[in-house]
Amino acid sequence: MGPYEKKLNELVALTNFLDGTSGSRALKAIIKDLSGHGPISELIYTLDRQNFDRVIELLVEFRDRGRNESFSELHEQAAQRLK
Repeated sequence: MGPYEKKLNELVALTNFLDGTSGSRALKAIIKDLSGHGPISELIYTLDRQNFDRVIELLVEFRDRGRNESFSELHEQAAQRLK
C-alpha cells in the first residue's frame, strides 16, 4: 500500500467513525469529489501549482481566523467584483 492509499484509507475510516456528524458529511463529499466530479477536483486538476497553493493558503487562513472574525461581508464584496 502506497502513502496516498494509506492516507485515503485513514480518511475513509475516520469518516465512517464520525458517521452522522457534519464532519463526516464534509469528508464524504471531499472523498467522493476526488473521483473528478466537483469543485475540489476541478481545483486540483485545473489550477497550476502556484494558484492551487494560494487557494489552499487562503482556506487555511480562513479556517484559522474565520471562527473569530466575520468574513461574510468581505467575501460578498469579493464575489461582486468577479466578472
